[in-house]
Amino acid sequence: MLIFGNNFGELKSLDLNKKDKKVRIISEDLISIDPSPINRIKCDKSQQIFFGSSKGTIGMLNKKTREIIKTKNSNFEEMVTFHNFKHGSIIAFYSDYIRIWKKFKNLYFLTEKKLICKKKFSYILFDKKEKFFLSTSFFENEIFLWNILENKVSFAGKNELKELIVSFNGIQGEKFAIGTHTGSVYIYSIYGELIMSLKKNSTKDSKNLDLQTSAAWQNENLLFSGKSSGKIEIIDLRCNKNISSIKGHSCAISNIDLSGKKNCSTPFFLASSDTKGSLKLWDTRKINEVFSKIKYNSKITSLSFL
Repeated sequence: MLIFGNNFGELKSLDLNKKDKKVRIISEDLISIDPSPINRIKCDKSQQIFFGSSKGTIGMLNKKTREIIKTKNSNFEEMVTFHNFKHGSIIAFYSDYIRIWKKFKNLYFLTEKKLICKKKFSYILFDKKEKFFLSTSFFENEIFLWNILENKVSFAGKNELKELIVSFNGIQGEKFAIGTHTGSVYIYSIYGELIMSLKKNSTKDSKNLDLQTSAAWQNENLLFSGKSSGKIEIIDLRCNKNISSIKGHSCAISNIDLSGKKNCSTPFFLASSDTKGSLKLWDTRKINEVFSKIKYNSKITSLSFL
């Protein structure tokens, strides 16, 4: 099942039913949160959907019971991204500070702590044990390392790149991919080791650069890299090259996710949306399109497989 949010604050789902070797798509409206974009969705194995809106609303929807738990009031502050901890709390990143939200009697989320950091994080990546995280800001060439222990966040160091970061995506807390303003893609371990680099171009030809705007990992070796041209490249770390590409979007890929990392009945599907509002589903085994909605009434701002 694919869950996606739009710029009207609505959560929707596409149910992928596989029958007689055909894929049947069922669309469903889930909830309407507030009239602002849902800019982050995370789903877990127990069918809980965590969401956050740019207006500041944080919450969780249980897909089975339809129970909704969210912040009691909107903060009217820009929420950029968040991470939901295994123990149930949520850490949310705003324009220049961090809030830690704790569930109160399964009724709503209350602020547990507010931490001033004077940094606006566009991308974050936690390790498996949730003891530290990496962060970077949009079009900044620095990656920051933070320690987190007992809801205390402390700065632990930074690494500076020569190129500006435009996208940042990780897998299982071990590897992450960076897309830069030169069109290059770098693969690092979360411990700072450079694993590989791809397609480094000259900055003199900036008009023709195809930037990585979004990315998703199928496993430890396969990266699906969404590009500003609308193309999706498949990078295999084992042979250190692009092994294939998917064409179908006419503009930059804004969101991308794979069903293979989830325990779903359709484990070979890729979902992608672009900046014009189109949504497509692909079968990654045959690299063919199985569903396309050319344009929704609203722009898709986030998506994730359940």
